[in-house]
Amino acid sequence: LQKILKNGLLPTVKKWLDEILAGKVGGVDLLLHMLSNITSLPVTKEMVTSSELGKTIGSLKKHRLVVGGKNEEVIKDRVARLKDEWNSSAKRLKKQ
Repeated sequence: LQKILKNGLLPTVKKWLDEILAGKVGGVDLLLHMLSNITSLPVTKEMVTSSELGKTIGSLKKHRLVVGGKNEEVIKDRVARLKDEWNSSAKRLKKQ
């Protein structure tokens, strides 16, 4: 999994999320699915920063797809959980 992450998984995930947020593919259901599936990735701060995925994740709470939608709280909760998990992962991997 680390090899896949180091070889560009996060930039690809960012592209997918950008397309969801632009309304090109999927919608809220796909967004929720993506957030759930990337939460447990063993990422480093460098991976998240260099892919710019952190910026995309950070902007979700204010995105028009989220704000005022029936799943707004669920999405915000998943984003918070994702951030917590990724921070823990980054700290854990930094110690190794």
